[in-house]
Amino acid sequence: MQLPVKGVIYFYMFICVALLVFNLLYICRADHVKRRQQRKSQRWEAYLDGVKKGGKPAWSRRKLFRMLRNSQELMALYAAAEGRDQAEIEAVFRQNRSLFVELAQDYGKKAPMERAFFAYVIAAFYPAVGDKQDPLLEILLRYLDDSTVYCRENVLHALYTLGNMQAVEHAFVLMSQREWYHDPRLLADGLNRFQGEREKLAGRLWSRRRDLIEC
Repeated sequence: MQLPVKGVIYFYMFICVALLVFNLLYICRADHVKRRQQRKSQRWEAYLDGVKKGGKPAWSRRKLFRMLRNSQELMALYAAAEGRDQAEIEAVFRQNRSLFVELAQDYGKKAPMERAFFAYVIAAFYPAVGDKQDPLLEILLRYLDDSTVYCRENVLHALYTLGNMQAVEHAFVLMSQREWYHDPRLLADGLNRFQGEREKLAGRLWSRRRDLIEC
């Protein structure tokens, strides 16, 4: 049975109109999300400006935790902090160490992509801890459980930035025990950014070479 020509034309027109409406709605929503994210970033810029001036923090620790456990707010904070003086941002993170440890625990319960982004923020702004014990190290190492390659790469970058030899060694041995391949070029580039004593780290890794897989 053949459809009438008019019926086919009307059906085609209906599909075109539906696609047009869908595209318009998608564009409007994308613009709305973009504007909303920009407003969030502007609020964080104002917050960072206030901290820089030495005034009383605009938000309580409880409110900061409630906001930053939302990944959209964390993205807004990253956008506001990016391009600012590194020492200034590190000081903000240093003053809020316990907050970011608590946030790390919270993000540890989330999906690998969100864990990866939290580790990315830590790698970008958190000050190095060196060989000091820091609860953040242990939490980040737990991010490796049930992780993706992207998540593991960001966790490693966070550990390189924190500059703790034992944590990096632990991560490499753990990944080797689970036979997780990681691109050697990524490993080499990351190790070049290690913020601790590189020669000592090289010695530690060499002493554990029999426990590491080839990559």
